[in-house]
Amino acid sequence: MRSLINNVSRVGVSRLVSVAALLVVLTTSPRPAAAQDPNIFTIEVQAVGTAVGTPDRALLQLGIEVVGTDLEAALTDVDAKAQAIIDALLDLGIGTADVQTGAVQITSQDLQDPNTGVITGDLVYHVNSNMQVIVRDLSTIQTVITTAVTNGANTLDSVTMGIEDLESLEQEARQSAIANAYQRAQALAAGFNLVLSAPIIVTETIGNEGLPVPLSGTDVRRSILDRDGVSLSDDPLMLTVQLNVVFRTQTQTPANGTPRNNTTTSTPEADTDQ
Repeated sequence: MRSLINNVSRVGVSRLVSVAALLVVLTTSPRPAAAQDPNIFTIEVQAVGTAVGTPDRALLQLGIEVVGTDLEAALTDVDAKAQAIIDALLDLGIGTADVQTGAVQITSQDLQDPNTGVITGDLVYHVNSNMQVIVRDLSTIQTVITTAVTNGANTLDSVTMGIEDLESLEQEARQSAIANAYQRAQALAAGFNLVLSAPIIVTETIGNEGLPVPLSGTDVRRSILDRDGVSLSDDPLMLTVQLNVVFRTQTQTPANGTPRNNTTTSTPEADTDQ
């Protein structure tokens, strides 16, 4: 029995020794060269690039509202007006895929006696249906709105402008942001007497992302009331690309191998492109 206990103890000790050896190996593994070399640094900059484009599409949010005590009649009226609007817009040349209707919403309200204020027990129904229309010929925005209203639309929630193909505009903004990142990093490296190397971390953020930009109330009224033929497409849209870039750098080392003293470096001129 004693020999069995001794064997078990030895096995346990040998396992503990193996774990300890593994811990030693892990803790003594070499660190990255960048952490050991005191002459290697990083510079992090935030850069911005923009590109401006002319809108070539508009998004109209239209609505139909019918109020009545007969729910079935109100629903029938909404459906008829929606179909009349769609038919009229298709006759204008709007594509079938560019006219989309939303779900019908119904809310009810108790009727009150106007003299006593007592609830009568009857209900009045508000039936709403929304419609989204894409206009690809911006010179026809006013005509499209007038046609929709004439055929039953009684709300105009918003008019937004957009650009159909943003790929080239996005690439232009991205190249501008990349150039701005190198310009900022080079200025910082020169100021601290460093040699700029390749970027090691790049993070991109796209502003607007091609989504239509909502117009103000003044612009919406102008699109409806302007009789001088002023086109909303004259108002440019801006797409922004932001980059967060970390560059690897190291100190400038002269021929004698001694790093230069950074404190003697003159301050560069301020970056005026920010």
